[in-house]
Amino acid sequence: MPQNRKKQIISRPLWFRVAVPTVISLLLFCYALFFIHFPSIKTSLMDHKRAAVKNLVQAAWSILEEQYLLEKKGQLSRDEAQRQALGIISSLRYGNENKDYFWINDQNGIMLSHPYRPDLVGSNVLHMQDSRGKQFILEFVQTVKKKGAGFVEYMWQWKDDPARVVPKISYVKGFRPWGWIIGSGLYVDDVEAQAQKQVEEFGAVIGFVLSIGFLLAMISVWQGKRADRTLAASREKFQAIFNQTFQFIVILSPSGIIQEINKTAFEFYGGIEEDLLGKRLFETTWWSPVPEMRKRLSEAVNKATSGQMDRFEYKRSDSHEDMRVMDVSVKPVHDYESGEIEYLVVEGRDITDKWNAEQELRWLNEELEMRVQARTMALEKSLSSLKETQDQLVESEKMASLGGLVAGVAHEINTPLGIGVTTTSYLDQKIDEMLEKYENETITRADFEKFLHVSKESATSSLLNLTRASELIHSFKQVAADQSSESRREFELKSYLDEILLSLHSMYKKSGHEVTIYGEEIELKSYPGAIMQIMTNLLNNALQHGFEEKKNGKITITTSRRDGMAVIKFADDGAGMNEYVLKRIYEPFFTTKRSQGGAGLGMHVVYNLVNRTLGGTIQCSSTQGQGTVFNISIPVDAPRNDT
Repeated sequence: MPQNRKKQIISRPLWFRVAVPTVISLLLFCYALFFIHFPSIKTSLMDHKRAAVKNLVQAAWSILEEQYLLEKKGQLSRDEAQRQALGIISSLRYGNENKDYFWINDQNGIMLSHPYRPDLVGSNVLHMQDSRGKQFILEFVQTVKKKGAGFVEYMWQWKDDPARVVPKISYVKGFRPWGWIIGSGLYVDDVEAQAQKQVEEFGAVIGFVLSIGFLLAMISVWQGKRADRTLAASREKFQAIFNQTFQFIVILSPSGIIQEINKTAFEFYGGIEEDLLGKRLFETTWWSPVPEMRKRLSEAVNKATSGQMDRFEYKRSDSHEDMRVMDVSVKPVHDYESGEIEYLVVEGRDITDKWNAEQELRWLNEELEMRVQARTMALEKSLSSLKETQDQLVESEKMASLGGLVAGVAHEINTPLGIGVTTTSYLDQKIDEMLEKYENETITRADFEKFLHVSKESATSSLLNLTRASELIHSFKQVAADQSSESRREFELKSYLDEILLSLHSMYKKSGHEVTIYGEEIELKSYPGAIMQIMTNLLNNALQHGFEEKKNGKITITTSRRDGMAVIKFADDGAGMNEYVLKRIYEPFFTTKRSQGGAGLGMHVVYNLVNRTLGGTIQCSSTQGQGTVFNISIPVDAPRNDT
């Protein structure tokens, strides 16, 4: 370009250099707006309107289908279904003014429904023509017969205004079961008006934006010089930070060539800047003594070149032969606009102190872990020993309960057996007296009758008492066998509870307290020994704690079914418990009678038997001075405890 031509361009005023591109841009924008964008807006709006009308006709068509299904099911006759369908369709409106509508005609051209032209309903309009002579009703019928549905263009009145005739595009769809055609349409003038309005609004906005852009362009010229000054100051500040940081930084080109090095790097590795710039980082003399580091650095640069950051540690000896640990990272920096890699940044930090601290912490953690493991083993051993002791105490509690049961039953049996022995001894004496009279032939009728009477009374008394003893022994055998074993068998709950109370009668028969069982008989497949132990502990708990200072107490045991579970309700009207005792009642070794020899395992055993052995739940409610209630829910078919 000639020199004077360059001067002429440079000498032109700034406003001219800004205004000319702006005016050209505005002209290009107007051309694109009116000759490219406006037709595309109109086409887009028309496509949108077509799709909307098609969906609306499809929705109205589904109303016809619903009425036809009612006809097929026999719920409506055809006349009723068609009349109901016409009523619904003729009342439908949509659009901004709620004046757009649907019409129906049959394939013979008979108009069946038209909300704005009732004069056409019932007439044959097959050859009806619009203002341009087009038989559009006939085209409706032909379109449906040929394609089932489609769009038809014609001239028609503007909604409910018969004086205004405009271009219209309608979508028609046939309903084959009744031979009907349903349709609705959109007005072309409406679409063009909307497109024109959008273009005008868009043009106003863009014009305003261009005006603002021109103003901003003028401002940007002034700000450019200011930005140059700011950039220079920023560059100086960057260089100050770049060279004063405690970590070494090397800037590379995307291909790995050294572009810039900060002062810290030379303090770390030495060397002269002129000997290093323009070389590949991993080919410099810095890494000659460490071949593996050269290889690792080459891999890191290649990875960063592909867009990924890489970070690693390596060890090296300093000038004093001390081991130093370095943390090195290579990361790509992308151009803000293009997204391409602009340069690579290599950073190195001396983390020797941190590394030593981590090593020391790792050793401390290992030592702590060993101590924790040793302590855990000791605790596990102590816990195992405690568990064995607890199991022994629980077993002792069960055996003590069984021993009490034996003592009680022995006492119960002693009375009827004593009466039986006395009666039998008395009868034996009378038999000896009768034999003596018989041998001396001094027996009289009166003596014999008296002997028979005495014999009858003695035999009856002995039978009653021996029967009572037999029942006690039978009940004791079953209950004791259940308590000493953990077998699972079928039994009837209420009857079994009666046997338990019969075996435990000695615990309360002289106390004046009353124990009553109510409820329905429930057949269980469960562990009767566990139930025996539970009832023994609950009864013993009530007698020792609930009725300690009360005479003539009442205990009620009720059985019932609820939600497929067997429920045992054990209630007493004794002293009750305060909130503190109630919260700790199931804790092992918790007792309010320790000074009197209480072990505090009775209710703990009950809790474990209900929850673990029987697979149920137990709930306790109590108010001090108003008694205590235990609700025990257990499954009818208890889970197997094979272990």
